[in-house]
Amino acid sequence: MGQLIDCTGTAGGTALIGTPCDDLNAATGNDTWDASCTCVGQLIDCTGVPGGSNLIGTACDDGNASTGNDTWDASCTCVGQLIDCEGTAGGTALIGNACDDLNAATGNDTWTANTWDAPCTCVGQLIDCTGVPGGSNLIGTACDDLNAATGNDTWDATCTCVGQLIDCEGTAGGTALIGTSCDDLNAATGNDTWDATCTCVGQLIDCTGVPGGSNLIGTACDDGNAATGNDTWDASCTCVGQLIDCTGVPGGSNLIGTACDDGNAATGNDTWDASCTCVGQLIDCTGVPGGSNLIGTACDDGNASTGNDTWDERTCVGQLIDCPVCPVISLIGTACDDLNAATGNDTWDATCTCVGQLIDCEGTAGGTALIGTPCDDLNAATGNDTWDATCTCVGQLIDCTGVPGGSNLIGTACDDGNAATGNDTWDASCTCVGQLIDCPVAPGVQPHRHRVR
Repeated sequence: MGQLIDCTGTAGGTALIGTPCDDLNAATGNDTWDASCTCVGQLIDCTGVPGGSNLIGTACDDGNASTGNDTWDASCTCVGQLIDCEGTAGGTALIGNACDDLNAATGNDTWTANTWDAPCTCVGQLIDCTGVPGGSNLIGTACDDLNAATGNDTWDATCTCVGQLIDCEGTAGGTALIGTSCDDLNAATGNDTWDATCTCVGQLIDCTGVPGGSNLIGTACDDGNAATGNDTWDASCTCVGQLIDCTGVPGGSNLIGTACDDGNAATGNDTWDASCTCVGQLIDCTGVPGGSNLIGTACDDGNASTGNDTWDERTCVGQLIDCPVCPVISLIGTACDDLNAATGNDTWDATCTCVGQLIDCEGTAGGTALIGTPCDDLNAATGNDTWDATCTCVGQLIDCTGVPGGSNLIGTACDDGNAATGNDTWDASCTCVGQLIDCPVAPGVQPHRHRVR
């Protein structure tokens, strides 16, 4: 019987099928001769086990919970893929990558790191009122509505930039708006409001205390007095009317007690009486309205020789009175002798006294040429001529200035108005004449003459 030829062609050799060999491949182990006498080894896996299951590309566990789909890579390192934010190993939903948080109000959504129990969350940035994700123009933040009449502008809930009206005091959102109440600090007005120009304007308070009322000073009113008319509110807000005069005219001049004309020529001082009747006073015999000198009443006819004088048809007429107590029964006004040589035209007066008139300086009884009265001494050089105590007509010399009794007489000092003269005096022709003043000496003195040798 012969020996088996082994896989190397050696009869009785050991390199039999199924026995160890060396396939000269360092990547294999447990090499054996297979049925076809090929030395075949088993791949050494990544854990160093020939024929092991931990081959490159096969699953493993890298010990990192953050990875998945762990496999042995070409360098026999167990490497996993990062588990993304959706739980997919090797997925694209990684922190920082875009996502969709399903909120239409946000933009630029990205996966962000979170806590250990929720490692990542898809978070977007709020889209602001100008459409910019993460922008600063958020609802409630400041903006500019481009309206100069507003202030404190902010984005409202509809992303409209809305400001508050600036009121009349300059306060945005203030209450001092046009048409609202204010105080114009004028006590004479009421219902003060801000007008269209932001001026605080009130309505004048009328005389009945009503702001904007019609009862203003100078306007019509009713003072409740039937005796007045044209009633108006005066400056003190008192309703005052004008007295209705006797002709029915308010404020007219024909008031009770004022002058009028009763149309009767026999009366005067006509006035309106208390019943508004024009009544005059009878004109008496002396032409005086209301006078006492009426026909038949006593008067004085100015004649001392009469008595029981009365007015008769505007003439004062008396009865002749005799003088039963005189030495000779004579009537008042008849001639007598008062035994005074200085009087003349003596007559009995109203008291039955024989009284004469002084005989003046011209010998006329009752004449005007009395002592001290003016006269004419027929001397053109005098003036202010009067009768002196001896009944001589004597005047005062008229001086050179034409003044009777004046001091500017001929020969007295005067001033000729010429600075070159002195010792000025009135000359015989009443001319003020002075003497030439020479240079070194007094006026009128001749200077010494010296002979020149």
